[in-house]
Amino acid sequence: MYSVTLRNDVLDQIKTDHGIRSDRELAFRIGISGPLLSQIRSGRRGVSAAFITGMHTILGVPFDPTGDGLYVLATDQEEAA
Repeated sequence: MYSVTLRNDVLDQIKTDHGIRSDRELAFRIGISGPLLSQIRSGRRGVSAAFITGMHTILGVPFDPTGDGLYVLATDQEEAA
């Protein structure tokens, strides 16, 4: 089984590039709640489809968990380590 997590450093750079000053503003712009974004950032929740869709549709961020982008694809075994 695989899960998708975020690279927070890349997310912060994307926010800067788009003139977004806060996580709350980012959440609003991509159509998710602030608490959900906080949970995704901290790793308590996996990246949601709404997050991926919003980041791609609104900000043009591609979904490529195999590259050096925003997302990291991990297996259950990697998460346990």
